[in-house]
Amino acid sequence: MDINTLRSISTVAALVAFLGIVWWAWSKSRKSDFEQAANRYLKLLQIDHKVTVQAGKFSTTDLSQGQRKRLALVVAYLEDRPIYIFDEWAADQDPDYKRVFYSELLPDLKARGKAVVVVTHDDRYFHLGDRVLVLEDGRARPRAVAAPAIAVQT
Repeated sequence: MDINTLRSISTVAALVAFLGIVWWAWSKSRKSDFEQAANRYLKLLQIDHKVTVQAGKFSTTDLSQGQRKRLALVVAYLEDRPIYIFDEWAADQDPDYKRVFYSELLPDLKARGKAVVVVTHDDRYFHLGDRVLVLEDGRARPRAVAAPAIAVQT
């Protein structure tokens, strides 16, 4: 065999592998898994009455500010990234959603081995962090955190 024949064979093999991956990614079972996961998170974040998943897409994005943030959180969960950064995510949320975010969603991400950075002014939840840094005068310094001064229902 000459080099051109080997190149042709390797090109065809790579194409077949690529098409196999594409087929798997868009297979019905994969879409079903996506839709089941999406619906589970929509229900957990209590927006399943506003948004549904249809053919792998969300039915609407015409939502309130807080609901859009929760939908963005669903998308982040579905993307399954190794690092999550939340900058004042819970600021516009009702107390119930804050509790779900801090007491259920963040521990779940941690249990799945994800790196999570949360920026917040809400010191009622500082005790849930593995490490707490405080920014003062342009510098970050560690802060020891004891049990919450105000009871947080979990």
